[in-house]
Amino acid sequence: MSHLAVLTPSDLVHHEYLYWWSTAFDAARVIPDPSYPSIRLQDLGRVKFPLPTLIEQQRIVDVLRQAESLGKYRSSARATIDTLTREYCAKLFGDVFTNDKSWPVVKLGKISDIVRGSSPRPQGDPRLYGGPVPRLMVSDLTRDGLWVNATTDSLTEEGAKASRAMPARSVVMAVSGAPGMTAILNHDACIHDGFVGLRDLDQNLLPEFVAYTLNLLRAKNDQQAVGAVFRNLTTDQVKAISIPLPPIELQRQFQAFLFQVQTIQGDIVSSDKLLKELLDTIRIEAFSGELTESWRQRNLATITESVFVRDARLIERGAKVSIRTEIFAPSERPTDFSRPMRQWLIDELSEFQYEVWNMLRHEWRGLVIVDDPEVFDDFCTNPQTVWRIEHFKASNKRIRQTLEQLAALGLIAKVSVPKSNAVTQQIEYLTAFRPLREDENTRLLDAAKLRSDLEPSEPASSNKSDSSDREDKRGSW
Repeated sequence: MSHLAVLTPSDLVHHEYLYWWSTAFDAARVIPDPSYPSIRLQDLGRVKFPLPTLIEQQRIVDVLRQAESLGKYRSSARATIDTLTREYCAKLFGDVFTNDKSWPVVKLGKISDIVRGSSPRPQGDPRLYGGPVPRLMVSDLTRDGLWVNATTDSLTEEGAKASRAMPARSVVMAVSGAPGMTAILNHDACIHDGFVGLRDLDQNLLPEFVAYTLNLLRAKNDQQAVGAVFRNLTTDQVKAISIPLPPIELQRQFQAFLFQVQTIQGDIVSSDKLLKELLDTIRIEAFSGELTESWRQRNLATITESVFVRDARLIERGAKVSIRTEIFAPSERPTDFSRPMRQWLIDELSEFQYEVWNMLRHEWRGLVIVDDPEVFDDFCTNPQTVWRIEHFKASNKRIRQTLEQLAALGLIAKVSVPKSNAVTQQIEYLTAFRPLREDENTRLLDAAKLRSDLEPSEPASSNKSDSSDREDKRGSW
């Protein structure tokens, strides 16, 4: 099909790693025209793809599999709850479809006043729509289940007068869109003409029993359907639906059980939100190198061997080799040391110096190898890092000069990084910069203390205020 692109992994890419990367890939970055959301193959071919060694890819895949399994456990828990609820219902009431316990049978039109919803016209008129009055939609039912909140749409007070208002705890049924789906309103709301409402429900029937039973009948009809069954119900058809009438005591037992289920389902929904946030975070960290940082440190020897193999194959294929994914430095962390002189120095930075410093510490958060053209160009042009300095329109050369200045001022570290040459099998050393580690934050303080210790002691007659001035100038970093 012309609108599908097939990504075939090479021998350097784990197929599941490629899949997980594609789920985290922000396609909007390569769409040339937002008004026509499509990706051209040439744009997709220019996307930079993080390529750790195969053993690290396997490690990332293993972690993501475990994270995904948590979601599957949630789905399994929901299915188990649904099964237990149906079994408890059958234990109390028997098969409601065949009424094998021979309860009295009543029609909905006999135990409630069935009213059809209505919609104000014209549709979308701001005088009628978008106000404070909730208006129930089918999407609310499919989202919430047995107890529903009308949050998708709303009406003005004027619009509500042309609709059908239903009080809280009313049983409502969709008659189009998802015909037969039934729920209980958690609050007052209006229903449109795709719903009916059950008003003045017989006191011998509880809303939870009625709504749950109607949903069971709908599911049973759908299973046995040959052609259109339970589709676009009329008000008369709803009135003719029959349900059993078991003792109210059994209905109360079932209601109490459903309330417990509601609490458990609420906890699952809350945990689902947290799980989604966790999975999103794990995906981001997986393809930035943070997820496997400690694992890389523990398996450095094995990874180094794999790096040689990977880089040799990449060079054979004419690719440029970047080692950013292999080396990460801890970002600068806050300390308890008082450093007024250092703060003074930071305050004296130009705006451009200050933003480059923060770009390295907060956005890049690792080692930038300026002698590797591809890595350094990524540092200077990547939208996730360069947003701080875009308005300066600075060249890569100016950014490198600024990094040199920051290193000379002691605000970042300038280091040499070993890199294997896959062709010569020799180790080369590349210039790089990184944020300071916690232990490096105290070096200037240690130097000031050493200088103080090496200076000759002042005569006893020295002016005390001069001594105090010198101590103030030394300060603390």
